[in-house]
Amino acid sequence: MLYGHEQQSANIKRTRVTSYLRLFLFFFIEAGFIILAAVCLAKPVPLNLPLRFSDSEVKGGFTVVFIVWHSLAIMTGGQLLADAFSREWSVQLANIVPGTTDRVSTVTSGFLDRIFYLFTKRASAAFKLAFLASLSFMALTQLAPGTISAATTLVDIPIMVNVGTLVSQITDLSTFLTSQTRAALIVRLEMIERSPFGLKLPPNTLVTLPSAGLGEFDGTMEYDSDVVEFHHSCHWEAPSIANASSIQELVVLAANQVWSTTLTVGPQGTPGSSISPLSLLTPQIMENVSTSAYLFIGGNSTFPNSRTTPTTPFAIDLGNLPALFLSQGIGVIAGSDIDLIAPLASVLVCDPQAKITGGRISISSGGTVSIIASGQPPIGNFPQSAANLILSNAFQVALVQLEPLELSNLVNNVASALFMANASGDWNKAQNISPLDIPTLNENVDMFMSSAAKAFLDGYRKDGTSVSPTFDTNAVSGMGQEQRLALTTSKGLFITTIVVDAIALALLYALCRSALTQKRYPFDLMSVFHVLSEDNGRRASQFIPTQPRG
Repeated sequence: MLYGHEQQSANIKRTRVTSYLRLFLFFFIEAGFIILAAVCLAKPVPLNLPLRFSDSEVKGGFTVVFIVWHSLAIMTGGQLLADAFSREWSVQLANIVPGTTDRVSTVTSGFLDRIFYLFTKRASAAFKLAFLASLSFMALTQLAPGTISAATTLVDIPIMVNVGTLVSQITDLSTFLTSQTRAALIVRLEMIERSPFGLKLPPNTLVTLPSAGLGEFDGTMEYDSDVVEFHHSCHWEAPSIANASSIQELVVLAANQVWSTTLTVGPQGTPGSSISPLSLLTPQIMENVSTSAYLFIGGNSTFPNSRTTPTTPFAIDLGNLPALFLSQGIGVIAGSDIDLIAPLASVLVCDPQAKITGGRISISSGGTVSIIASGQPPIGNFPQSAANLILSNAFQVALVQLEPLELSNLVNNVASALFMANASGDWNKAQNISPLDIPTLNENVDMFMSSAAKAFLDGYRKDGTSVSPTFDTNAVSGMGQEQRLALTTSKGLFITTIVVDAIALALLYALCRSALTQKRYPFDLMSVFHVLSEDNGRRASQFIPTQPRG
């Protein structure tokens, strides 16, 4: 019945192996859960379950699964705690207090018993480790099962996205004009009325877009597209006028290009200022040039309106900007009855410095377009010629549309907001208003271009006399989202579970090291007989109560 030395050594060895095995099992079970939680945190895992299961049944089922999962881990690690509590009676045999030291080692000892014993001087380090580990197990039981749950969430699914096929070659000027007219409407809506239209592009960026009939969708939508990045760099030039003797063939020479507009030269016009877009002569040139140019007609302090007495300033003050001076006057014609001239003409030339790369586009359900990636080789759905046509022609109609009662000066609300320092002035009475400085002009042209370009990016077409537009689109593979049942992870509980698991694992390891390096016996008959056999007289007296229990 008594312990022999060999039997004791065998029991210690067996206990050591069993303890570390339980520690490994606890680690293995909890590590598996943390790995699964990390996967579900990075990306929800869809549950492709039979339709006969309701959502509540699925959610309840997985709740039970994760409770059982952690119960297995705690049951495995709990054996280490039970063993540590069971051996506490043998820590200080010389000072054992019946009913106290032995009580925390019994199966019937409760949580309060261990708390009271913890704060006594008799509590060993191993007992304290075991008690702290039991607290971590309690926290794990309450928190960990809720880390992963079955919930209705947005799950990525492959989809086909119909994005606009861009016009890269003008075959019908009237069709292209409808897109320019649409651009004018969008610019007025967004830049003048301050009301958003369609999708919101990122600054200084153009991409192919789904058609305006995209409708509502959940989550986000992703697809591949070329990305056009632009940052306008504007400067002023003094233009040259070619064929000035023939009104029908007047052209403007600036930025090493030939531009056309409704230009007039001669004293027959009415003194007045104007801002008008310049257009490249042929569609073929437009496809190869991304630069845009704008003609400003006005005067300065040296060249005021001499037809009034006394002389009065022109509405647009070109100041010391590079300008062409024509004493007989230069101007533009609007409609059949407005012919305004002034002595000075200057051209604002804006180079978008466009760069096209391949990228990945994301559109949120709120309509915000984001660039996930760019800088890759172009994929070819945004040709350079298409970018040039947009960047050089987006404002053609927006800047020439007349405002009601616009008679004295040809500066509409769009031109005023885009180029001029006093955007809210009455241009029928305006005098000495200067253009904005170059940095502000660069920013404004970028901002207005992002608005006007929307008219071209979704494949908008309107042919013939039809009142209903169509959209020329091309299907590309993409990624969408839809509502599905999936396993998801709560980030807060995930972090908490990792911390609690780490604490529990560290305590269990320390407990194993502490318990197996001390002379501690489990609370069983074999251990009691062994202790009694070492010193029958002295040890036996320690188990006799000094006072009978009442």
